[in-house]
Amino acid sequence: MKKLSIIAILLLMVSLFSQCKKEDEQAPIKDFTLAKTALSLAKETQERISITSGNGNYTISQPENGKLIAEVSLVNNNTELLVKSIAEGSISVEITDVLSKKSVKLEILVLSKVTAQDYELSQDKKTLIQWKNTTTKALDMNTIEELKGVTSIEKDAFRGNESIEFVIFNNNLTSIGNRVFYNCKNLKEVRIPDSVTTLGGASFSGCENLEKVNLPKGLTSIEAVTLYNCHKVTEIIIPEGVTKIDWNAFSGTGVKELVFPASIESLDTNVVAFCKKLEKMTFKGNTPPSIKYNSLRRNVEEPTLKIYVPKGKKQTYIESSRYWKDFEDFIEEF
Repeated sequence: MKKLSIIAILLLMVSLFSQCKKEDEQAPIKDFTLAKTALSLAKETQERISITSGNGNYTISQPENGKLIAEVSLVNNNTELLVKSIAEGSISVEITDVLSKKSVKLEILVLSKVTAQDYELSQDKKTLIQWKNTTTKALDMNTIEELKGVTSIEKDAFRGNESIEFVIFNNNLTSIGNRVFYNCKNLKEVRIPDSVTTLGGASFSGCENLEKVNLPKGLTSIEAVTLYNCHKVTEIIIPEGVTKIDWNAFSGTGVKELVFPASIESLDTNVVAFCKKLEKMTFKGNTPPSIKYNSLRRNVEEPTLKIYVPKGKKQTYIESSRYWKDFEDFIEEF
């Protein structure tokens, strides 16, 4: 009898264990999210980022050279990320939730320590006239109290600066002058708020290492040689609302595809000249924009160019001007 009781208890324990295991296996997998996915902090400081949702087990992946800019680790029982900044620069760290296999990229910008001697403002403090520090590598204007209220950047403000690599403009900005980053050889990334409605000509001309820059949604025109010879720029998003693109605006960039919104009314000369990787252009408007003889000519033979226009509008495009007719064999409908 005693033996039967022991067997019954064992069977009950096995049953309970199996039931618990089954319930664990059926537990829903949580989504994986961070409190923020972009972080700016000064050199030799640290900040914590909460893991707002996840399954408790994570891996962190970053390139070895990125560890010279910032260290990222899990703390507080894997509920937070601790970011310790080391040197100026920008890195991208990938954090993966092991259970859900979802990855999130954390963009980290380590900033220079800025003083009032590093820049010159207008008397009313609304215009950044010149960036004077020639050793600054990374700048986020939103982290500097006096620069938060700036609404315009004077022409040539950073021109020829060979140290600057990363710039985040402040959220109150509305206007950027001509040649603002002209010939800044080491510039890699610029973030512009959508409040900007004016972006001057030759803004990034000659920035041979520029990789990422956004055209703000408030623009109505893209000025001459804006991204001239920025061959490392591989993506350009033209905002809806842009009506005019001036000469050589994208000439020499590394884009493979361009989408022109329905708002486009005119393209000047050599807009895509020497874009050696460009193979696809899409025009969303039912009304063809006016073009000149060489507006869409790349001055390269490969890759084969394809031009897409709205369904039923091919004939409208090729009949709109003799210059569009030159591209008849390249045009397809989507």
